[in-house]
Amino acid sequence: MTIRTVIVDDEAYARQKIREFLREEPGFAVVAEAGNGSTAVRVIDDKKPDLVFLDIQMPEPDGFGVVEALGPEALPHIIFATAYQQYTLQAFEIHALDYLLKPFDKDRFREALRHASKVIGLAQAQDDFRLRVREMMNDIRTPGPYLKRFLIPSPRKIAFVKAADVLWIEAAGSYAALHSEREEHLVREPLSGLEEKLDPQVFIRVHRSFIVNVEAIRDIQPYFHGEFILTLRNGHRVTVSRNFRDRFLKAFDGRADDPSL
Repeated sequence: MTIRTVIVDDEAYARQKIREFLREEPGFAVVAEAGNGSTAVRVIDDKKPDLVFLDIQMPEPDGFGVVEALGPEALPHIIFATAYQQYTLQAFEIHALDYLLKPFDKDRFREALRHASKVIGLAQAQDDFRLRVREMMNDIRTPGPYLKRFLIPSPRKIAFVKAADVLWIEAAGSYAALHSEREEHLVREPLSGLEEKLDPQVFIRVHRSFIVNVEAIRDIQPYFHGEFILTLRNGHRVTVSRNFRDRFLKAFDGRADDPSL
């Protein structure tokens, strides 16, 4: 059986990489390529491929828009390709869907192909795949209110870190460093982006460079010029700057004028 394959990505280099990897794999034939979402919908509808490599981050519509336009009943098997995004990766993991995290290597590519080869052509497996895609799309349209765990990618695996285990988060340029009791992890998202996704009753911005888990605070000490020093349960100390003082105090029942603080 030859698995008829379509490659969808807005970057020509990314399409070329997948095409070259596929040349080394017997039983796969590339029947079409698309560089944007609207072309992808037409090509997939016309060619009726068995397998699609589908990039998520594309001009309108993006990869999820392509899935919605095709409809779950007409979906071929899809291996999603994406750069790192917290919600996206979490959705794939929860619903056990194949994905390639860019930049991916040949071994990871072959692993995804092996899994696809096992299920393509099996009616029950395809029905199960479409159900999982439909459930994922529902989750993405109505996401949970706040981030419950972080997904930390590496070339060989993805580590999971519970948000509740993070004591504080530190700005690191366009990245952010998560600090737990014993470990530090870098996530590919700025501090401002993470702040919007975390429960504001638990994670509070206390400085332009720091977000703190209030459950991890051991004590609070007044400091110079209206600042505070927070000592966390592992002994680490974080400064509450004057610019974030009022926001921090309001998290403690609005006691902004408490003279003990």
